[in-house]
Amino acid sequence: MLLFILSLLWGGSYFFIKIVLVELQPFTVVLGRVSFAAIANLIYFRILAVAGATNASLVTFLIPISALLLGVFVLGERLDWNTFAGMSLIFTGLAAIDGRLLRLP
Repeated sequence: MLLFILSLLWGGSYFFIKIVLVELQPFTVVLGRVSFAAIANLIYFRILAVAGATNASLVTFLIPISALLLGVFVLGERLDWNTFAGMSLIFTGLAAIDGRLLRLP
């Protein structure tokens, strides 16, 4: 769950910046970005302490997926077959890196 929240925080900052710059003052934008970055770093280091460096690095692979999902749910973008193919490649890569699926009991 923390990995998902972290990927939304990191991916969301790039997604919302175009919208936020039109609506808010620069100081408010900077304050918000620094606050989100602080929260994201706290979550990241908590994951790092609990799950280890390898699992924490997997978060970076989830950022494109969270950005795509934010685009669908916030902007109403449509997903095509290329998007699903890309997401499946990311999930396959995550499974290969993690290695838990391939371990024998």
